[in-house]
Amino acid sequence: MKTRLFITAIAFLALSLGAKAESHIHILPSGDTLHMEISLESETATVTGAGSHLPNRLTIPASVAYNNHTVTVDAIGNNAFRNHVELVSVQLPESITSIGSTAFFGCVNLRSINIPEGMTSIGDRAFFNCYFLAPFIIPDSVSQIGVDAFGNISTIVYNGHAEGSPWGAKSVNALHIGDLYYSDSTMTCVVCADKGITAFNLPSSVTQVGDYAFNGCDNIDTLILSDNLDFGSYVFRSCNGIRHVYFNISISSGYYGDNMFYQCGNLESVAIGPNANRLPTSAFTYCSRLKSVTIPDNVTVIGANTFSYCTSLDTAYIGNGIRTLPGYIFYNCTNLAYIEMSDSIETIDNNAFQFCTSLKNVELPKSLQNIRPQAFKGCVRLKEINLPATITHIYNNAFEGCTDMQRIYCQATSAPVIDTSSTFLGVDRNIPVYIPCNKTYQYSVKWRYFDNYIETPYALRAVSTNENWGTASITEMPDCDGNLGVALATAMPGYKFDHWSNGNTDNPYTCPNPRPGATEYTLYAYFSRNLDIPETHTDKATVTVRGKTIVVDCAGNTHVTVCDINGHVLYDSKANGTLHVTVPASGVYIVRTGYGNVKKVVVI
Repeated sequence: MKTRLFITAIAFLALSLGAKAESHIHILPSGDTLHMEISLESETATVTGAGSHLPNRLTIPASVAYNNHTVTVDAIGNNAFRNHVELVSVQLPESITSIGSTAFFGCVNLRSINIPEGMTSIGDRAFFNCYFLAPFIIPDSVSQIGVDAFGNISTIVYNGHAEGSPWGAKSVNALHIGDLYYSDSTMTCVVCADKGITAFNLPSSVTQVGDYAFNGCDNIDTLILSDNLDFGSYVFRSCNGIRHVYFNISISSGYYGDNMFYQCGNLESVAIGPNANRLPTSAFTYCSRLKSVTIPDNVTVIGANTFSYCTSLDTAYIGNGIRTLPGYIFYNCTNLAYIEMSDSIETIDNNAFQFCTSLKNVELPKSLQNIRPQAFKGCVRLKEINLPATITHIYNNAFEGCTDMQRIYCQATSAPVIDTSSTFLGVDRNIPVYIPCNKTYQYSVKWRYFDNYIETPYALRAVSTNENWGTASITEMPDCDGNLGVALATAMPGYKFDHWSNGNTDNPYTCPNPRPGATEYTLYAYFSRNLDIPETHTDKATVTVRGKTIVVDCAGNTHVTVCDINGHVLYDSKANGTLHVTVPASGVYIVRTGYGNVKKVVVI
């Protein structure tokens, strides 16, 4: 009987406690939701979570209605807004007295939140990685601050008596003069800047710039960085006003200034000065408007990921100071179409060009020895590779997914080591692989993946200097019996072949033997505009103009190409019947039907 009474008492107690704390979903004016725990006994509410999406600017209500009661919102619970990266600002009511552990952990875009004067406690890692909250002002009323509550925030302002300083922050109570916060009265280290600062002008006393110091300072336009300054990490992270950078710093540490311009989304140009010897790791990652970069010879080390996710980057030049092109340097640079690497480079490290989906041709360095794993993985438009005589090792998945590969040249007299069959996974096994004379057996044993080895005395290549104007190809390769190769240039409508890089104007062109001992010979085809285009249009199709629309009436399944006078293709496919192509502006346009019938039209 006593046991039964005891169990009954426990059940009653549980029901009683359950009745005092109930879950509630509060609907915000935006339609988004806040999850709360309601204490009926104290008539207070704790925010415990939120829906999957919140407005960028969130206002927490001071009270909510629940079962005909008005309850006061007095706490933000543990994990309530963890990793809600959409939050930019949060307005807390004066009724809030506590913020729980990891409540705003990982809210990496949070730029402002008010901490009410009546606040008494902030939990462990409550604002960890909220980089933009600097300077972060904490009222003296806060008497309890948890471990790493302000982890990776550059500076906080706090004059209370909680234990555990600095709670993960880089600095507490920094000296504030003008727009800058200094670590102490010596004014040698800048730890933070007011978000409204418009220029990077530092006193002569400054020798150090701390982590995240100018993070989110959107009003800075141009930066000139020179020697005599030591930089921390993420110094200019997400400074979206920066458009131009002059980088001229000599760096002594490999970790110096990592992620310096991370996510500077409007950065357009970078000039690297003669004193610069290193580029920090991830220095320009996610600089999505950066279009070109030149690494001069004085730079001897480039950090990994330096230009990863620079999705507008289309050209890059790597100088003679680099021996190893680092991993992930151009990872996911989807617009990169031209890369020039110096012959000093011996290793292309892992994932260096992975997912560079606009890359068609790559001139590999003549001293290259190693191509590391996944270096060119997913370069779906890469047409050919020319492996130099020095190449010794191609690692796994190096060219996986290069599905448009049409030919491979390898000049090494000793077949390079290939790790696994995944090295060229997705590449057509039947494409021609041009190798040195008398090396078919060796390659077929070491490589095995390919089925079409062709022996040549040297690698003959033809490359167009502008593929919008024309293309170049080799129609006959030289062979080991002494026969010469033949190059052909094909102009786009509106253009004509001009000359080869050696000055010859023959087309097709029977190429001479290269100098004795040469292992490769590359011809570059030059084209020019052809304003006097001969019209060879026949009755297979009629072309008329109606306003800004070119109308092509085709018979049968006819291939039609429409381009402007600069060679930009507006339409290139087969058509059957009537085709309408709307042009962007007035001017001269070229229409080609079939594979040779050309007509000029003028759109007014």
